Amino acid sequence: MRVRPFLVFLAVLLTAAVFFGCAKKEEPKPVAQAQALSADAADGKILLERLCVTCHSLDRITSRKENKEKWAEIIKTMQAKQPGIINDEAAGKILAYLATLPGK
Repeated sequence: MRVRPFLVFLAVLLTAAVFFGCAKKEEPKPVAQAQALSADAADGKILLERLCVTCHSLDRITSRKENKEKWAEIIKTMQAKQPGIINDEAAGKILAYLATLPGK
């Protein structure tokens, strides 16, 4: 009779399904900022997500390790490449946000 091995297999499969289905899933840990964002930096984050990600992924931008001066150069370059997209006020706010990211 082949019923018994099938029932054992079914019992093991059911036990595994219950075990893995009931296991507590760990929430992904958010990347914590060391400090609370200033009003300009918070606005800059929103502007970055709205304006800059039309050409670049958010990961590509935020994974870079640059100091404030280098970010300012990068923003000026982007302003020159896409005139009218990022005005000077928005650039300042975006720079305020990018300066809060870990740099070199």
